[in-house]
Amino acid sequence: MSASRRISRSAAIASSSALALLAYGAAATFWHTPNPIAWPQQWRANDHVQTCRATLRRIDIAIQEWALEHNAASTAAVPTETIRARLEGQHVPACPAGGSYSVSTVEEPPRCSVPNHGL
Repeated sequence: MSASRRISRSAAIASSSALALLAYGAAATFWHTPNPIAWPQQWRANDHVQTCRATLRRIDIAIQEWALEHNAASTAAVPTETIRARLEGQHVPACPAGGSYSVSTVEEPPRCSVPNHGL
């Protein structure tokens, strides 16, 4: 009979230890899971970044085409009007997050005023 008490006592300790580990794992998972309510905002922000970077790439391609056609030096200032004419719709699209684009020289990539929207 004492052997059955030892087994049941050890089984109780093992099951309580397993239950404690399970509770700890569940709590750790809960606290490290991002807030699902904020997901649509994060998705929108990611879409804005991707759209802005795609526009910056199109602007950069237009700059490089202009530079090749005019044999412009890498330090040459880029005229905004010629870049506008090379883009679809004859205008520079706006950043979806409300930023503005700036172009300086052939060598430097175009920039957006919103942080983390660069190439």
